[in-house]
Amino acid sequence: MAERERDYKKVIRNLLAKAEHPNTPRAEAEAAAAKAAELMIRLGIDQSTAREEAGKRPEDVEMLRLKLQDDHGTVLLQAFNPIAKAMGAETIAIDGDLVMVGTVSLLNNLDMILKVVEIQMYGAANAAGEEYFAKLQKQHPTWSEDRIGDTTDSWVWDFFRGYGEGVAEKIRSKRQMIIDESPGNALVLRKDDIRIKDAYNKEFPHRGSLRSRAIHDNSAYSRGQAAGRKADLGDGHVAGRAAGMLNG
Repeated sequence: MAERERDYKKVIRNLLAKAEHPNTPRAEAEAAAAKAAELMIRLGIDQSTAREEAGKRPEDVEMLRLKLQDDHGTVLLQAFNPIAKAMGAETIAIDGDLVMVGTVSLLNNLDMILKVVEIQMYGAANAAGEEYFAKLQKQHPTWSEDRIGDTTDSWVWDFFRGYGEGVAEKIRSKRQMIIDESPGNALVLRKDDIRIKDAYNKEFPHRGSLRSRAIHDNSAYSRGQAAGRKADLGDGHVAGRAAGMLNG
């Protein structure tokens, strides 16, 4: 497992390097990031199961604070929260940042997956926002550009929130598929869930879980949710392609 784990990490690093390189075409960058996401989800589960089978003590549970200080911080927090929860982390908002509690490998993988998702989410939101802006211009020819812009921004924020939930649904499905591949996976992850929850309650004994904000435009949320379900997280034959890379 140690050798295979090193191989997986090498593939993930290479994929992320390709995704982040400025000379990589956008379609190839998104595809590389998606493959990395699939491997990270699988690797996190494999790591926990391997430690259990080897009789090693469970991984430490730590916190990761995701800085969200730009103009989109609030909506990103709402979009990322369901994704973090779907991966198995406990979450809370502190001073506008998303704080996630989980095992070391979970947090490392989650940090990278959120970067992968963010690339696709902005692309989808920008395209949908431009379409909605043009629609408002036709429907309301007397509206000022500022009014159309403000209305579009509000619509896009709900699109972001829906997108995050759509991705979360997809991750839950992927994780369950990987868990079902081995009976031992479910037991190991259940133990991790308990330890993560206990650590969260110890650190934040008087604070509840982060809740979603009210949705202003259900159509925007639903469209974002549908787009999130289609986010590329290594769909199709990613596992097979990864195996080919590992064997090559």
